[in-house]
Amino acid sequence: MNAVSKSGTNAFHGDLFEFVRNGNFNARKFFAASTDVLKRNQFGGTIGGPIRNNKCFVFVGYQDTIQRSNPINQP
Repeated sequence: MNAVSKSGTNAFHGDLFEFVRNGNFNARKFFAASTDVLKRNQFGGTIGGPIRNNKCFVFVGYQDTIQRSNPINQP
């Protein structure tokens, strides 16, 4: 959980982001037979703006992570 205290503004502002990790971008370890199979997408965004000019403001943020990988082979 994150808590932020920030003064407001009378204009709407926001941002979006995404962090991607998968075997297409990663180098193979020297002795590994293949690249890793971990795929992770971390994404989110924020938006903030006025509810009432110079009085009340709102700020909302969202972040999510999707992670996929092959199951470990166990004997």
